Amino acid sequence: MAVQLAAFKEMQAAIGFIASNGLARRAEVYLVEEQSGGNLFAVVLGTYPSRAAAVQAINTLPATLKTTQPWPRSLKGLRRISVPR
Repeated sequence: MAVQLAAFKEMQAAIGFIASNGLARRAEVYLVEEQSGGNLFAVVLGTYPSRAAAVQAINTLPATLKTTQPWPRSLKGLRRISVPR
């Protein structure tokens, strides 16, 4: 399990979100392949042993990140993308 903070249609927007929120060493970008043919770039924070642990992590996020309405999600089927740091 992980915490998804946001998703963007363009990778540069995901990278900008990470930079503007000071998450360069903590967040990763994953490719979410949409069945409609488009892709999304998900900004994901951490890995957790269970959904409950991911929810607990969400509760400890700063208010600025809670405004994105983060949610727990499985990383199954997603592909991590290397982001320049």
